[in-house]
This record gives sequence, structure tokens and C-alpha cells, in this order.
Amino acid sequence: MGSRRVDQEKLKEAVAAAADHIDQAEALLTPYLSVLHDKDRRRLPKARTGFDRAGRQLARALAQFPGIGAASEVEPEALVEHLDNVDTITPLAQRLAVLSQRFSDSRLSWLAEAWTAALRAHRVAKVVARNDPRMRIVAEPLMKVFPTRRAKRPKKAKKVEEAA
Repeated sequence: MGSRRVDQEKLKEAVAAAADHIDQAEALLTPYLSVLHDKDRRRLPKARTGFDRAGRQLARALAQFPGIGAASEVEPEALVEHLDNVDTITPLAQRLAVLSQRFSDSRLSWLAEAWTAALRAHRVAKVVARNDPRMRIVAEPLMKVFPTRRAKRPKKAKKVEEAA
């Protein structure tokens, strides 16, 4: 993994411009998109693969047999409209998922680069600090973040393990 250094000012400008576009997209789409709470997401049934085609076939069949639609309170037009809505937003949702993954990958790689560089500096500072206490100022900020081989386990953890 090579270093991925970028021009910070250009990145900030690009992020600001992208944020403006996201604000515009959000303003355009908010009237049409749902917002669910976690509890609602868990409760809603999840459509299985292939439902789109089967749902459209059902709508066509219900148009031929309106009594079934009336008895089940299912409007074929509404069913098709919901499926069309999904088809309409899916390409944009897929593009946003790819972009979201790129954000996650970039965060991960930049944090990994910073982590490994800081870890190298921390290790050297710890060794030097044994003979020169002034170097502790370099090593101390990361002592709680970086694991050590001789890390003491909390007393509770020891007791739980011994009981098991």
C-alpha cells in the first residue's frame, strides 16, 4: 500500500462542492423518499429476489380478475407504481453505494497510513525515552491507543476467566 497524499486544499474544495450537490439532491428527493426508524426497518417484510417480476405478473393478473384485487384490497396500479419507484431510484442508490464504499476505503487507507506511521514513531520514541525522559512527550500521547504486549488485563476479566 503506497502513500496516498493529496492536496488538502483541493480535497476540501472538492468536498465542499460535493456537499453542495448532495444538498441539492437531498432537496430534490426528500419529498419522495422515506425515513424509517430502526424499529420500523426491522419490522418491515423484506422482498425476496425475483419479486419485481412476480409482482408485475400479479398486477397484470389482478387486472384480468378485479374481484381478487378488490377482495384483497390490492390495487394493481399501486403495486406497479411501487415497483416502478424502486426501479427509478435503484441506479442512483447503486451509484451512491459505490461512492460510499470509496469514502470508506479512503478513510480506511488514510487512517491505516497515519496509524502505521505513528506506530513507527511511537516505537522509536519509547526506546529512546528509556535513556532520555524528555522523549516521553513523543511516546505518551499514543500509549493508550497502541496495544502493548505487556498490557495488564482488568481485574474483572481475570476473575471471569478464572470462574469459567
